[in-house]
Amino acid sequence: MAYVPILKGKVGEFLALGHASEEVQSQIRPVMEVVPDCDVRDLLETFCDRAMDYVPNGMVLTVDCGALPAARVLKGDVGGPMVRVGESLSQRQVAMRPVFRGTDTDETLAEVRAVMAWHRQGGCLRISSARDAQARRPDDERVREMLRTLHAVPEEIDLIIDAGPVHSRDRRAALSVEVLETLHHMARWPWRHECVAAGAFPVNLTNFPRGRATPVVREDALLWKQVCDQWRGNIPVSATSV
Repeated sequence: MAYVPILKGKVGEFLALGHASEEVQSQIRPVMEVVPDCDVRDLLETFCDRAMDYVPNGMVLTVDCGALPAARVLKGDVGGPMVRVGESLSQRQVAMRPVFRGTDTDETLAEVRAVMAWHRQGGCLRISSARDAQARRPDDERVREMLRTLHAVPEEIDLIIDAGPVHSRDRRAALSVEVLETLHHMARWPWRHECVAAGAFPVNLTNFPRGRATPVVREDALLWKQVCDQWRGNIPVSATSV
């Protein structure tokens, strides 16, 4: 069973990925989020350079450009951030799998389709299980529409169900219900891989003592275990957002 770390696409995260042991690298399917950074002159090229330098040979990097505006980044034939990253990573011989959402426009999905055609690694549908989330689970018609637009079948698509932050037992109990409902709704489609993601990194480290390790409750791991104990279908893999 693989583990899916969801990482910010900054230098520290790339360094950690590149310096992980071969055993760890063989057991993870990393998702890298391209995040805005006003201190970086060319965000997308810098991201691609880091990927070329630190992503291990043979590893497929799932890339999420959802935090960036979908507008074209250059005039001419180059489109939005997804297609530019896909083209740049292809030139650098880094295999990529693009992330898309049910709220993406037809233009964004067309770019995802182009990247999928270049890299031949399929795609990744990321949805939220939270009831109040804007990018909550798509209905059946929307799923069929996206697959038609991408010229893809579910067996080519990874599914990430994002539960969001979980910092208490009560919140974990509520999220487990929402995740199970989403799994049930999405289980009618034969996705390539299914994954439940959550984050439990402390909001504030001020009160943590310096110079020594401090144990913390991994509510994200407990959420995944709670879901797995109650789910009767294929066991989803675990993911952590940091």
